[in-house]
Amino acid sequence: MKKIIILLLIIAAVAAGYFYWLDINKIETIKISSANAENMKLLFAVMQDKGMTDKNKIKLDVVYSDPAEAERKMVDRSNGVEVSVFNPIALAATNQQKRINLRAFVGVHNSYHAILVKKDSTYKKLEDLKGAKIAIRPKVSAAYSAFSVGMQTAGLNLEKDFKLTFGSIPQNVASLKNGEVDATFLNIFETSKLLAAGQYREINDLDQKWFDEMKFPMPFVDFAAHEDWIKENPKKVKRLKMTTLEAL
Repeated sequence: MKKIIILLLIIAAVAAGYFYWLDINKIETIKISSANAENMKLLFAVMQDKGMTDKNKIKLDVVYSDPAEAERKMVDRSNGVEVSVFNPIALAATNQQKRINLRAFVGVHNSYHAILVKKDSTYKKLEDLKGAKIAIRPKVSAAYSAFSVGMQTAGLNLEKDFKLTFGSIPQNVASLKNGEVDATFLNIFETSKLLAAGQYREINDLDQKWFDEMKFPMPFVDFAAHEDWIKENPKKVKRLKMTTLEAL
């Protein structure tokens, strides 16, 4: 009888170990709603091409949309979306407006944006741009939120001190090239391309102004989800967080 009990205990221990092994090695699929932006596409490519998703046992199902739509899909839990990239300022405003509990759980990108003008432009510094036409992403975008906060740090009001036009990144670049606007606010990828062309120059680094004032980088986007989802899916949260930190 004693031998049977010992045997049963051994079998139970082996079974428990086996099921634990299955659990920790199970691939978790996470559906992510992301802005259709080059920096995000690059991040997801690094995660997958460098084997970080395989290492951390996750599969990313990424759906790309315009920034506002990307955020809305997660807010509404549309089509099974679990996580979204979200600007922290917009996240706080969304929680307040919709009376929901969204929570950021890992930073994705700090801001690096610049104001570009044509090389022969008369604008030399940020203050010169007061009253100028500036092309920027729509108000619902993370770029707009970052630009607005950056301008406040510099003592300027985005809505009152400038004439704004709104469009996608390609549209805003085209507006600057065609002379329809005096300046545009662009991310690091577009900034690098235009500066390399030799026909444009950067007149201000808002991110540096922010850092000088606040002593930490300007936050741009985080991975965020509904608070109840975060509590119910600690394994997915941990694995996505680990993958993100490895990729950055």
